[in-house]
Amino acid sequence: MSDLNFYYDGSRYHLDTGTEFVPMDQRSVVRQMKGRGLGGDDIEAELNRIQVERYVSYAGPLAGHQRGMHETSGKKLLATSSPAIIHAKPGKWPTLRAVIEGLIGNDPDVGKRQVETFMAWLKVARESLVHGSRRPGQALVLAGPRNSGKSLLIDIVE
Repeated sequence: MSDLNFYYDGSRYHLDTGTEFVPMDQRSVVRQMKGRGLGGDDIEAELNRIQVERYVSYAGPLAGHQRGMHETSGKKLLATSSPAIIHAKPGKWPTLRAVIEGLIGNDPDVGKRQVETFMAWLKVARESLVHGSRRPGQALVLAGPRNSGKSLLIDIVE
């Protein structure tokens, strides 16, 4: 058995380097194994082991999950990256506040409430990411005419 840490998703192998998952085809995996001193039957046995014991139903970015193996509804999922979390710090944010209020807070009847609800939604989502916990939350629906800033708001939040 090699010291290489591979996962297999049914078509590609994913080598865990400790900092990232490198996707590889079988030829590249064999080359990696040969580089570690494996040969012939040992390589075949290791490929078979990986395909069965290290099989994952999905390998790729997985929203809200840290890099690594996760299991959901009996399926093994490999999150190949972690979310980028911006570290919060106290301060003023007039430009971003103006953008958010301009996009969702301009209705005199419900605008203030929409902004407060949106900010609370962001808070819950961020806390879940920071703490690595799954927490039920509300779905966010942005509706409006074309070019009204829906995509801009999502780009700002991402």
